[in-house]
Amino acid sequence: MNQSEEIQAIYERLAKLEKKNRRMKQAWILSLLTLICAVGMAQTLQKNRIIEAEKFILKDAKGVIRAKLDATADSVAYLSLARPDGKTAVLLAVNKLPDSSSRFHTSLTMYDADKNLPGISPSLRGDKMELSFSDPLEKALFSRTVLSADSGGSSLSLNDVEGFETVVGTLETIIPTTGGVHKSSAASITMVDKNKKVIWQVP
Repeated sequence: MNQSEEIQAIYERLAKLEKKNRRMKQAWILSLLTLICAVGMAQTLQKNRIIEAEKFILKDAKGVIRAKLDATADSVAYLSLARPDGKTAVLLAVNKLPDSSSRFHTSLTMYDADKNLPGISPSLRGDKMELSFSDPLEKALFSRTVLSADSGGSSLSLNDVEGFETVVGTLETIIPTTGGVHKSSAASITMVDKNKKVIWQVP
């Protein structure tokens, strides 16, 4: 093979290498574009994905229901979290007030571990905020202490099992002689018996 033939062979090999490189570059570009499109489509699907259901139930490995997310037909939506024994520990609920179509009652209730009765419950009933401490030792739900506030004032209510109550702060009571309504100030203390009659009040 003379010199000119060797040079021609080198040119041909270079041309083949350049052609191969162009094909490899095209393949890499096509792969990169495909990857970008796939990632973009995946992100779009993740952002727009919606799961719909009337109820969600979460169980642990032993089959015990530990959480529920539910929306009932009577306008109640709630999320409940349970202890390992299945008893409710926390309940977050929103329901419509029976005397209103636009006012709602929102509550967060923490339950006693022994008898599974409500223990502490902050709530928002329309424009009235309440924080209740219930007695888990009683057979029926009984609020020992209630701290409440609304546009009309605020109060602290202390109760016993016999029905007697002491209220520090604003309270509306019926005047026996006239049948009118008396509203005490935030600086007052009122004691009522089990029939909700005022037995002592100051000022």
